[in-house]
This record gives sequence, structure tokens and C-alpha cells, in this order.
Amino acid sequence: MDIYPIISRMKTSINKERFKLYIWIGSAYLLIWLLNTIASRPGIEFAPRAWNEVWRAVYLVFLNYLFFEYTLANLSRKRVFKSLLILAFQIFLMSYGLYVWRSLGIHLNIYTEFTTYSKVSKAISAQMEGSVTSLVFYGIVRHIYDHIKLKQATQQLRIEKQEAEL
Repeated sequence: MDIYPIISRMKTSINKERFKLYIWIGSAYLLIWLLNTIASRPGIEFAPRAWNEVWRAVYLVFLNYLFFEYTLANLSRKRVFKSLLILAFQIFLMSYGLYVWRSLGIHLNIYTEFTTYSKVSKAISAQMEGSVTSLVFYGIVRHIYDHIKLKQATQQLRIEKQEAEL
């Protein structure tokens, strides 16, 4: 699989408005996870857990932007093998990539390690859960946002058509 064209296209065609949308969705996702942290672990220090969630949210914004704006756009029925490789790469980023991101945060003393995993596979599995959850959340919110924008554009076109008829 030649991933270079995808990366080179990203360098030249990052839609800033679209990326802002992903930052807003990421902020909402982060807020939900912070509320979950407060509710599920009231006795544990909030600040280190909040930094952990912020660190993870940074990666998830990038990951979801990559998935929804580039990975899905490059899937095709005609090139099944290429599509499967692109999806495999995305799954790799969702699992092992987030594990490496967590490890990097631990080594930089940004991420506090509350859970020590006995096997790397268990750590990767735990990270994958958060990635898939974010993928569903981003997908739903992105779909609703796009639907609202489409309705607004359709309404604007109707208004312009009525004005043109007069």
C-alpha cells in the first residue's frame, strides 16, 4: 500500500474549518470523559486524570480527522485490497498508535500511569476501546453537523430560487 499520496494530499489540503469542527467535537468528547472520570472515580485526584484525558484527546482529534476526512475518502469497491490495507493501517493507529501515544506521554511525564498492564496486548486492547468509542461519537456528531449544514444550504438555495423567480 502506498500511503505517501494520502500524506502528501494531507499536507496540501487540510481544511481548516473542518479541522476546527473536529477540535470542537474533541472538546465535547473530552468534557464527557472528564465528567465520567469525576463520576466513576470520585476519590482519585482529578488533575492527573484530566491531563491524561487531554493527552489522549489530542491524539483522538488527529486520528478521527484522518479517518473521516482521508481514510473513508480513499476506500473503494474497485480497489478492495488497497481499501483493506488502508483500514488495517487505521486500525493500527487506533490500537497500537494510541498505546505508543500513551507511552510517549508517560515518558514525557505528561500522562500519569494509573494502570499497569501485565501484557502489551491488554494495554493495546484498553486503548482500542477508547479509540472505537471516539470513532462512534465523532461519527454521530459529524453526521448530525453535516446534515444540519446540508439543510441550511438547501434552504438557502430555495430562497435564492424564489428570489430569482420574482
